[in-house]
Amino acid sequence: MSTVTTPARKLSTMPSPFEHPSLGLPVTDEQKDRAVDYLQQAYAEGRLTIYEFEDRVQTVLEASTRREMNRAFTGLATIPMGASLLPRRRPAGVPGPMGRAGATIAHVSGLGSFFVGPAVCYALAPHESYARREAAKAFNFQLVALLLMAITGVLTEGFLGGTLSGILGVTWLVLTVAGIAHAASGDDWRNPVTRVIPLRPLDEGRPGRRPRELGR
Repeated sequence: MSTVTTPARKLSTMPSPFEHPSLGLPVTDEQKDRAVDYLQQAYAEGRLTIYEFEDRVQTVLEASTRREMNRAFTGLATIPMGASLLPRRRPAGVPGPMGRAGATIAHVSGLGSFFVGPAVCYALAPHESYARREAAKAFNFQLVALLLMAITGVLTEGFLGGTLSGILGVTWLVLTVAGIAHAASGDDWRNPVTRVIPLRPLDEGRPGRRPRELGR
């Protein structure tokens, strides 16, 4: 008596009787775009190697059902058996934890080194990332602040010079701390000093533009 054996490849693609029926629904191009965005964020945060990233993106592009697409997120996120295809999507324009941490470090480094620390952070941050854009803002502000302090010291002296230097010092500290707070929150904040004085050696990006978290 002969028995029929189902090939292993076919078994791996057959739905489990315990799976939610929605996992067999087809995926749209918009859902694939969302999936690729999520994988790009995971790669930028260091949770995937470049080889894992490319392999998972290929899985997304070739997927025809939710079940097949979910394989691209194995080990990255817990995906419910129900209707949810992806983990809750981060609101557009809000950087991830790694991006905010890098941006915060860039602004904090200005407290002890003026523009030197932000310049180092800018060089190390991924291209077009939130951290790189905030490092550029920190660098530009610290450079302008240092130049203003130097000019004030040269052109003024005595009580007036001391008063102006004190005001500049307090303003520098307050705005540096404000930059740190906004970077930690993921805000696209513009320093009022660099708005008035358009000295920006490093590109800060366009206001409101969503930074890419994947370096290229």
